[in-house]
Amino acid sequence: MVSVSTSVELHSGSVSARVDRAGARVSSLQVDGIELLTALDVPGADASMLSGIFPMAPYAGRVGNGQLDVAGKTYTLPHTLDGHAAHGSVRHLVWEVNAADQKTARLSTGLGADWPFEGRAALEVELSETRLLLALSVTAVDEQPVWLGFHPWFARRLVTSDGHESQPAVLSFEAGAKYAKTVAGLPTGDLVDVGTGPFDDAFVHVTSVAVEWPNLLQLELSADTSTWVMFDANQLAVCAEPQTAPPDALRLGLAPMLSSGDVATLNFAIVWHLLNSSDA
Repeated sequence: MVSVSTSVELHSGSVSARVDRAGARVSSLQVDGIELLTALDVPGADASMLSGIFPMAPYAGRVGNGQLDVAGKTYTLPHTLDGHAAHGSVRHLVWEVNAADQKTARLSTGLGADWPFEGRAALEVELSETRLLLALSVTAVDEQPVWLGFHPWFARRLVTSDGHESQPAVLSFEAGAKYAKTVAGLPTGDLVDVGTGPFDDAFVHVTSVAVEWPNLLQLELSADTSTWVMFDANQLAVCAEPQTAPPDALRLGLAPMLSSGDVATLNFAIVWHLLNSSDA
């Protein structure tokens, strides 16, 4: 294991990123001195769900009532969000740093005591002057359901190196449909029209995901999944979360089952473009 205290610092030209061992979270991503990520301060909320970019594994989004029904047995996961389990078991864990250099890092961890099955998660991070690449995987030891995700918190307004505040971020995307929701906000499994925002919803057949701060910077987001959760119903942050299946996927019959030795993966790319008034 590489000797690293609490985080790994990555640099490429005028771009930098910090990857914390706690939760394998990208806690900072700066482009030309502009911090793109943020953290929310919500009284009584689990802070590990509210900042940076963190991997969600071995499940993404919520598990209704924390109940996981596998092979005729019901397992109860810790309730971490409104009476549900949320956003995986590895965001509370301290990951091992297996390799790191100026532009790349590889971290790994077991799945923790909050998950009833054995397996191992790994995250590979690669930074360049134009993009951040994140590759998440879970290798099963026991047979188990696994669906993965990334949860970024992008600041609604950016602050430039000279102290000027940007216009609010605009989230845009194309989608085929979104999941209808229960009163508790969980997907029902039925698909409905995309409609208009603000959104706190799961979508299918998603393409062309972008976050833009007009006249300053644009992000193009892509992943090897077409299921995303979009959240822009907050004045301080915008989230666009690629997931290999929607929240509560096991209940919906949409969670892949891994046999021992099987590997689930999710790749996420964030590409940025600096803008000026003539580009925007």
